[in-house]
Amino acid sequence: FHSALRVLLTDFVITIDKSIEEGDWISAVCTLRATAKQSGTPIEITGSVMIRISDGKLMEAYNHWDFLGMFAQLGYLPTNTFERALGGETII
Repeated sequence: FHSALRVLLTDFVITIDKSIEEGDWISAVCTLRATAKQSGTPIEITGSVMIRISDGKLMEAYNHWDFLGMFAQLGYLPTNTFERALGGETII
């Protein structure tokens, strides 16, 4: 997955915008900023992660990132893809 993203993007910076811990779990809302390799366009998407750590080791991780937004910013999707899909239109 990381290798596939490196083909599309460069200059990755991930910031943790908000986080909360409970027991051995941590949850965070993050922002990924990068540059599109093909066009040099800045890309910014948000995501969230939930991670369980035990004995200093990552035991479980659940990730959610706005890849639809990323592909739209890269120019790989038709205009207004999200809005069109919400309207029930099939995107070809």
